[in-house]
Amino acid sequence: MVSLADSFVHGLIAVLAIFMTYGRGIISLKELILLVSFAVLIDLDHGIAARSFDLNDWISLPRRPFSHSILFSLAVATIFSLWLSKERKGLYFSLIAITLISHVTRDATYGASTPWNLPFPSVGIQEIPYFVVWIAISIGHDFFPKRK
Repeated sequence: MVSLADSFVHGLIAVLAIFMTYGRGIISLKELILLVSFAVLIDLDHGIAARSFDLNDWISLPRRPFSHSILFSLAVATIFSLWLSKERKGLYFSLIAITLISHVTRDATYGASTPWNLPFPSVGIQEIPYFVVWIAISIGHDFFPKRK
C-alpha cells in the first residue's frame, strides 16, 4: 500500500512540476501519461538492485539504486527526447528531465542516501531543497519552445 501511495505521489508531483513550469495545453493527455510513467517507472530499479520482486526488499535497500541519479536522469531525458521527436526534442528533454529529477529530488529528501552523480563518487549531498530544483528548472525551461 505504501509503495502504491509513493508511486501516486511521484506521478502527482511530476504533473504539478510540468504544469508549474509550462502551464496547461503544451502537451496532450497521451504525452502527459508517458511523462508520468517516467516518474513512476524509475522505481523499477529497486527490484533490480534488490534482485527480488518482493516490495519489502525494495524498500529496505541501504541506498537508492543507480537510476536515482541526476546524471542518469539527464542521460535518459537525452536519449528519449532524441528518439521521440525531431521537432520537439528540446521540449521533450526538458519535460522528461523535470519528471525524473522531481522523483530523484523527492526521494533525496528522506530515507536512504541518493547517488546524485553516479557513476562518479558522491559529494555527500543528502538533501537539496525543492526551491533549488525549481529555480534551475525555471531558468532552463526558457530555452525551449512553449507551444506545439
